[in-house]
Amino acid sequence: MLPIAGYLRAHDKLRIRIVGHTDDGLTAPERKRLGALRALAVARYLARHGVGRDRMRLITRGGMLPVAPNDTAEGRAKNRRVQITIQGDA
Repeated sequence: MLPIAGYLRAHDKLRIRIVGHTDDGLTAPERKRLGALRALAVARYLARHGVGRDRMRLITRGGMLPVAPNDTAEGRAKNRRVQITIQGDA
């Protein structure tokens, strides 16, 4: 993630969208909270590396948008993720 922080520092007009995801192993409220905590962890990392918090939008999707089936360990691992989208013109 350090290269992302560097890129964002060099392009201070860009904004960033950070979305936390989970697998389906918890209750819906727990998934929502865990997704939020994942997004927050990434935001804190970027902030520690010089990216302004005002440029970040944090979102939790919990287990609502899986990228793989949750019926295998591999699929669940793929669904436990954070997606970063850089928005704006560099």
